[in-house]
Amino acid sequence: MPNIIDNNLYEAFNSSIVESRFKSIITMLEEIRVNMIIRIVAKRKQCIIEVGNYLESLVPMLVVLYDILNKILMTTYIEE
Repeated sequence: MPNIIDNNLYEAFNSSIVESRFKSIITMLEEIRVNMIIRIVAKRKQCIIEVGNYLESLVPMLVVLYDILNKILMTTYIEE
């Protein structure tokens, strides 16, 4: 399974640099760098959106759980 993932990553990278491979080395490396930065920024934005959506659904549940536990603790007496 990891080989399949690696192969997909390599193929995706190779397909993204097809046009750059026929240029001079400096231009090719600069275009690859710019494309990688654009991809990293897009992935970072996507991650922030997904984590935000997850937290929006998780936080209300945590607030309810906190309230329930707080009520239980407030009504529990420790006897010595």
